[in-house]
Amino acid sequence: MWRFLKSQHPRVHEVLYIRQENRYILYMVTKPKYWKKTSLEVMFLTLQSLKSVCIELNIDKLAMPRIGSGLDQLDWSAIRTMIRFVFKEIDIKIHVYSLTELTHAEKLEIIAEHHSSLLGGHRGINQTVKCIQTQFNWEGLEDNVKEYVSKPRQQNRNIDILEIFYLS
Repeated sequence: MWRFLKSQHPRVHEVLYIRQENRYILYMVTKPKYWKKTSLEVMFLTLQSLKSVCIELNIDKLAMPRIGSGLDQLDWSAIRTMIRFVFKEIDIKIHVYSLTELTHAEKLEIIAEHHSSLLGGHRGINQTVKCIQTQFNWEGLEDNVKEYVSKPRQQNRNIDILEIFYLS
C-alpha cells in the first residue's frame, strides 16, 4: 500500500485515498518527510484538500485523530478551529478521536467548559452532551454530565473555566 501511495509522488497538502470495501482510507500529506514538522498554514491547505476529496467522493462521515498535535506539536485548538471553519458549509459528521484516556479532572473541565462557561450557557444535560460529543466522547459521558449538572454550583466552582473578578 505504501509503495502505491509513494508511486503517486504526492505533494504536500494533497490528500490521497484508497477504497477498501465500502469505505475510503484517506492520507493527508502535511510534510515532505515524516520526521519534518508541518505548519498551521500547510495544515489549513491540507484540510481544504480534504474537504474537496470528501465532496468528490460523497463522504458524509469522517474519523480522524487529533492531527498535527502529536509530533508536529501544533496547537490542537487552532487545528480544531480550522476543521470547523473548513467544513462548516458541508454536511459531514467528523469524529476526532484521541488515543489517550482523559483523566477525571480533564473530563470535568470539558463538562464545565461546555455547560457552565459563558459559551456553554447552562443549556441542560442533552444539549451539553451533544456539544461535548462534537469533540470528545467517553464511556459514561451522559452520566458524568448529569452528575455535574445536579451538583450545586458551589461544589463545581473549583473547576469553572472562567471566573472574572472586578476590583474597584
